[in-house]
Amino acid sequence: MIAIGGAIGTGLIIGTGAALARAGPGSVFIAYTMVGFLVALVMAALGEMAAWLPLSSGFTGYAARFCDPSLSFALGWTYWMKYIIVTPNQLTAASIVIQYWVDRHRVNPGVFITVFLVVIVCINYFGVKFFGEFEFWLSSIKVITIIALILLSLILALGGGPDHDRKGFRYWKNPGAFAEYIDTGDTGKFLAFWSTMVTAVFAYLGTELVGVTVGEAQNPRKTVPRAIKLTFYRILIFYCLSVFLIGMCVPYNSTQLIFANKQSTGAAASPFVVAIKIAKIQGLDHVINAILNGDSQRLSRHMPSYA
Repeated sequence: MIAIGGAIGTGLIIGTGAALARAGPGSVFIAYTMVGFLVALVMAALGEMAAWLPLSSGFTGYAARFCDPSLSFALGWTYWMKYIIVTPNQLTAASIVIQYWVDRHRVNPGVFITVFLVVIVCINYFGVKFFGEFEFWLSSIKVITIIALILLSLILALGGGPDHDRKGFRYWKNPGAFAEYIDTGDTGKFLAFWSTMVTAVFAYLGTELVGVTVGEAQNPRKTVPRAIKLTFYRILIFYCLSVFLIGMCVPYNSTQLIFANKQSTGAAASPFVVAIKIAKIQGLDHVINAILNGDSQRLSRHMPSYA
């Protein structure tokens, strides 16, 4: 459950808003699908090694065994730096989500960043039993939330919302499936697509946690292949399907996207919240935004000690 929850983070739920505003739904869907295909190949290869030779050191151990210790050293430190970068990113995402209720001119975002940092540090000081339970329930809430958002996006696209507006592929035609970025014409559309590749790669961070927990599994030869096979369906449903549906519900030029109009006081960080506002569902946008804020504060303790 921690591995599943770790793969669903701010890159998917919040980061898609920036990608959608910059490149449009077509570019975002293609980018997430391409990166998802590469991630599925990597995870399949990792599953082969983990099932044949379970190592407590995870994928850095495989790098040392099958390639060279120097690669393992570099990989371990790179993975450590990843978590050092992700931590302030999560804290910043939480403060951005809070701006949905409290404008940054009223309360400086640094106040919320400090509060969330203290909460994360306190949680990590508790024993692993408490931390494991905490992570399990947060991951469960996150998985339930993303499934509910996917179903909600499908219903809204088919006209099941309070406005009874059957959107379909309307926003793919107007304002369009591909936005322009930096330049105009086809070059601008290509640059917009290429810029979303960074967002897509970041969104898939956490999928590799299955490889980190290999040494902790009771029967890795049985459980790891099963978890790896489920990775494909996670990518297909949680990522590709959700990005595809949200592109049908929110136009990339919507002023309610905080990344499209940074001066908008009522803007939302997540495109899912914007979809709810466009459909005029009362109160649900605040509930989803609160859940996203809790997810932004979540920080796993899988930082590798072998670096």
